Amino acid sequence: ESISYADRMIKSPVNKFDIFPSEGREIDVIVKDGDHITALEGFADRILQFKKNSIHVINCTKDSEFLETTIQNIGVEGTWAVIKTDIGVAFASNRGCFLYDGEKFTNLIEGKIDDSVGGTWDTHATSKSLIGYQQHGRKILVTGGTNNIDVYMFSLQTGGWTKMPGAFTPGSAASYNQTNLVTFFDGYLYWVDADDDKLYTWRDKVTQPISIVTKDIDFGHPGVRKKVSKIYVTYSGTPTDVIFTYDVDGGTSLNKTFSGSFSGGLGVFTPSTTSEANNIY
Repeated sequence: ESISYADRMIKSPVNKFDIFPSEGREIDVIVKDGDHITALEGFADRILQFKKNSIHVINCTKDSEFLETTIQNIGVEGTWAVIKTDIGVAFASNRGCFLYDGEKFTNLIEGKIDDSVGGTWDTHATSKSLIGYQQHGRKILVTGGTNNIDVYMFSLQTGGWTKMPGAFTPGSAASYNQTNLVTFFDGYLYWVDADDDKLYTWRDKVTQPISIVTKDIDFGHPGVRKKVSKIYVTYSGTPTDVIFTYDVDGGTSLNKTFSGSFSGGLGVFTPSTTSEANNIY
């Protein structure tokens, strides 16, 4: 007769990493709470014990482990939703994308992506969303959307998110048969698709248009009317198919255009219709 202990961890003896004796080596933190362990990860002398609806932080700095804190109402469906980075443990669910740095949990989408029920992130993240960490560029990737083919990418360097629709399409994407995303020794992300038995690796390559929208720019004086006569854009490389548009006074159509050109690392552009950029806030 087999018995399942859904809340139990077992630790191996010192320097015997492949031996897991159950007698006297059990770690039972919170049991019979109606949930079960879905993933484990360690960082900074802590064990993160993930369940579907909670996370237990277990302190291992002393001879016996003890429960340091419990985070309620967030958790993960499985190991595919947890990844270790060089500054902590990241994990994703429909509640957000979180980073534990050894001291605190930070929701990386807070104030940046709508996390309401039925909102942008809730629609993207599913129980099958994969999370990965690419050392090159220090980026966290979270797949999701219809058939798990869209990617949200977070930069640990800039703190910004980029959405890449349709960027994750190996094999037969509709079947969700990809393995976990694994960071190899070369710093790149790899995975295997079970439908075609091929190994894939992530590379930053843009094959679809990119749209960058700034916040409302009021030059520090929101209540003063202005005339915008020119914008300057610095760049590197060879810009092609770059279009600048704008709107004014809270408009969202972005149907007003600029005219100008790039030269020597600087682009100079003026409003195509000057009256549209005059007497505005």
